Amino acid sequence: MAKHYERGIVDGVGNCAIASVIAFGLVCYFAQRSLRNGGTHCRLGPPADFASLQTALEMYRLDAGTFPTTGQGLKALIEKPTTGSIPAKWSQTMTSEIHDPWGKAYCYRFPGLQNPSTPEVTSDGPDGVEGTADDLSSEDSLPRRGWFGSFF
Repeated sequence: MAKHYERGIVDGVGNCAIASVIAFGLVCYFAQRSLRNGGTHCRLGPPADFASLQTALEMYRLDAGTFPTTGQGLKALIEKPTTGSIPAKWSQTMTSEIHDPWGKAYCYRFPGLQNPSTPEVTSDGPDGVEGTADDLSSEDSLPRRGWFGSFF
């Protein structure tokens, strides 16, 4: 009877090991497919980038007293502006320009179209053409459903 009991434990451990190997294989399969299809950056890139840029813009506003002008753009986060309203107090809030998943620089405007008290960051989307249906905006993803709401 003891041998039967021990065999049950061994069989249970064996089944658990097999299940673990199958689960690991499935994780590897889906991770490989995701990376082959552009990874999660293409799915989560713009909302995550919008969040990073909005944080950097808010830090800029706290130092300078206002957001950068549309003419100064996102470059004002990297280099102190030399045109427009030049802030008396400025600190670098980003080290380099962020590009959308399709390799283009994000566009910036202040005031934003939907909310004039906040800046708007946009991407021309996969087609790279401004004003088409696939364009993405920080104002579209933030107020309605949260940063990632429109992507899940």
